[in-house]
Amino acid sequence: MDIYRESGINRLSIGLQSAVDSELRALGRIHNLMDFEATFEAAVKVGFDNINVDIMSAIPTQTLSSFEKTLNYVTGLSKELKHISAYSLIVEEGTPFYEAFLKGNLDVPDEDTDRLMYELTQRVLGKFGFSRYEISNYAKAGFECRHNCGYWTLKEYLGLGLGASSFFKGTRFKNSSVLEEYCHGVLTDPDSILREVQILSLEDRMTDFMILGLRMTKGVSITDFQALFGRKLSDVFGDVIDKHIAEGLLVREGDRLFFSPKGLDLSNYVLADFL
Repeated sequence: MDIYRESGINRLSIGLQSAVDSELRALGRIHNLMDFEATFEAAVKVGFDNINVDIMSAIPTQTLSSFEKTLNYVTGLSKELKHISAYSLIVEEGTPFYEAFLKGNLDVPDEDTDRLMYELTQRVLGKFGFSRYEISNYAKAGFECRHNCGYWTLKEYLGLGLGASSFFKGTRFKNSSVLEEYCHGVLTDPDSILREVQILSLEDRMTDFMILGLRMTKGVSITDFQALFGRKLSDVFGDVIDKHIAEGLLVREGDRLFFSPKGLDLSNYVLADFL
């Protein structure tokens, strides 16, 4: 932690996920609550005052009551906690969880409970001064994550280290996750460590602008779209936008287009139409 501070790092994100040890074991995490507390306390001790904690809902063996315990735990942490990322588990195809899910061996909350957890997150975090500025992210005023905000608005960013992702000059790429390849490549041929290189077309960038930018509660700027791409938003996505405004899922107000409260709840349905 001292080395991080001396190196100029000013913000940490710590992956708690759950304050219940049995749920951490069910997730396959390699830490327990005591480990998290030691990490958080060490960060505070050396002077970090801008800390994010990740939590998860709808994870195996979790109940509404146990999730509320996690919410109450994080909101009770010291004032250095400025940001909370709250994600709902997505069972991704090709993972062990997915195979277990297909066999009926994954004990995850049902959709109704997942929905109640989602509503509870907003209610509890809001009560403690964490404002929702993006679908899964909450912050104290002025502590919205600069990386998150940059990512959702197509600003460039550079990821350093094993497996880190970057977006630079219209290209997305990842670093190698193999330690030997990474260390050798950094010293001899930096391009050799790049993986999953994707050069974004104009259509890709316009689509990303919408499906990423709409994740922010303030939505996207109609003027910025035209300035970036030289085309009117209404000419490119007018039919999709009009459809979801009519459904009460999108709101157009002045220069901005953003989700209604109902639209945030159904965001995946809306965003899919921009692809």
